[in-house]
Amino acid sequence: MFEVGEEVSCLGELSVFEVGEEVSCLGELSVFEVGEEFSCLGELSVFEVGEEVSCLGELSVFEVGEEFSCLGELSVFEVGEEFSCLGELSVFEVGEEFSCLGELGELEVLVVLF
Repeated sequence: MFEVGEEVSCLGELSVFEVGEEVSCLGELSVFEVGEEFSCLGELSVFEVGEEVSCLGELSVFEVGEEFSCLGELSVFEVGEEFSCLGELSVFEVGEEFSCLGELGELEVLVVLF
């Protein structure tokens, strides 16, 4: 398990810091305060919980536990349940292991990114 502020690798490029600090993912992702915009490949914005989020024109996020699709493949359920992202990402209880396209890490604050 990593402490908040420690690095997490995702495709060799993702670092997670304090809430509100920048996070890079493939050189393009920044995360700010909850409700503020962040860009992912120039297209992703995150708003209030339950509001829509676009990701490459395909991602919407609703209430916690409801499905959302990203490139036709990503669904998010209750905290602790599996979800798939391009067939490879599963997220479990906060602090448990998760894999991202073959790279394994652990993260307390993963849900912040979603």
